[in-house]
Amino acid sequence: MKWLRVLTAILIVLIVVSLTMTIILTQHYESYKGAIKGTGFVYQEFAGAGGISYDIDDFGNIYFAIETTQGRGVTVYNNQGKYIYTLPKITSGGIRVKIDKDNSILVYDIREELIYVYNEKGIVIKVIDDHSQLLRGGFPDSYNQNIRERNGIRYININGTITKEENGFKTVVFTVPGWQTWNGACSLVMILSIVALFFRIAVPLWIKAIKARND
Repeated sequence: MKWLRVLTAILIVLIVVSLTMTIILTQHYESYKGAIKGTGFVYQEFAGAGGISYDIDDFGNIYFAIETTQGRGVTVYNNQGKYIYTLPKITSGGIRVKIDKDNSILVYDIREELIYVYNEKGIVIKVIDDHSQLLRGGFPDSYNQNIRERNGIRYININGTITKEENGFKTVVFTVPGWQTWNGACSLVMILSIVALFFRIAVPLWIKAIKARND
């Protein structure tokens, strides 16, 4: 039928366009831009910021644990939501992040069951394999909560927008970068289009096979 051919063409176009946009966005923003001299940080902004696996340091910098096909690590934004750098973490498992009282960056590798402690320059200063105390202290249990408190300041993450509450005033300190929003939307369109195209092709073949078997 003509409308089925039109639907197929539309789905193919959506897949191609969304895939192209995703590739362009990731190549432009996530492409490796080199290491920051004297540190363990890199200039590479992974998509995925805004999730509730995050923490805040004494200066209001925001740390997000990122797990994508592009890589894993902790992306850092300043207290005005501007991207600063990424602390890459080579692992095949998930990660969680926590900032301790000394502003050290603690990265919990779920697969390895180890906690890597980085200093302010992103260099590993120790690895903790007895992490029961830290787990009881809210790491990484805090991954399931959207609220953080630091030095009497409360941070609330609602759908990727982080609001700071201090002395009765509320200020938005982070929103998901525009390119990441578009990247997420394109990825969603591509996935839905692929699923729809699969059913568009598979269902008629299935029906045809049933009819042939009954005949």
